[in-house]
Amino acid sequence: MRGWSDSFWTNLLVYVPLPLLLGLLVSLGPDIRFYRTFFVEEMGQDYVRTARAKGLAESRVMLKHVLRNALIPVVTTVMMSLPYLMIGALVLENFFGIPGMGNEVVMAVNKSDFPVIKAITLYIAMATMVFNLLADLVYKLIDPRVELR
Repeated sequence: MRGWSDSFWTNLLVYVPLPLLLGLLVSLGPDIRFYRTFFVEEMGQDYVRTARAKGLAESRVMLKHVLRNALIPVVTTVMMSLPYLMIGALVLENFFGIPGMGNEVVMAVNKSDFPVIKAITLYIAMATMVFNLLADLVYKLIDPRVELR
């Protein structure tokens, strides 16, 4: 369903679910197999077998040993894909007729409005830098051995 209304609840219940579902399915599908690979690889490591042999509970082994080490590449992938999700949201906004940056970008390209195109490009570049910084900070939370210098 295309369009947008003045009512917040109408927008949330009628117009948002399909673009949200479409964006989620397109962006999430390939990444799930990628994340599974990291977890399966970590579960086969020697230190995980040693932890199990010592008699640690399976939940402790999974949380303390597997999850902590497998999350670093997952965080990297998620943080690097967030700016691309923003670009994808621009396309979805335009396709579904949702007023927002997507329509502004398409109109700017059609009108050759370079200041708007530069502003959107700068916005995406700044978002990329912020998400990379957040990824580095989250690394420190996940693995205390990581040093921020």
